[in-house]
Amino acid sequence: MLWLNGNDIYIPQGDTGKLKITVHSKDSEYVPGSNDRVLFTVKKNKVPVIIRVMTPVEGVVVLEFTNAMTKNLAEGSYSYDIRFIRDAVLDDHGLPIDGYGVETPKRIARFIVVETEGDV
Repeated sequence: MLWLNGNDIYIPQGDTGKLKITVHSKDSEYVPGSNDRVLFTVKKNKVPVIIRVMTPVEGVVVLEFTNAMTKNLAEGSYSYDIRFIRDAVLDDHGLPIDGYGVETPKRIARFIVVETEGDV
């Protein structure tokens, strides 16, 4: 189970969870769609440890954390950001490499992994 405190995300090691993210653009008439991507990156000492690329549906994405994504992360504080890429150009692995515009709507926030007892 994950939880939020302000913009900070807390998740116990190995837990799963989902966050619904509504994507807003500075251009209020624009609704993100299937040509756009939302890039969610968690980093430790500026090194990515989780990268999720999501496609918005009517301006909404669901960020899902799996057991495999979090079970090997050490307890402690990481940083994360969310970037919105319009008309994304993707590489062979589905990662955005270019786009019409890139926006980072929020400042970098904390992603905190909480130690758990036992393994799943």
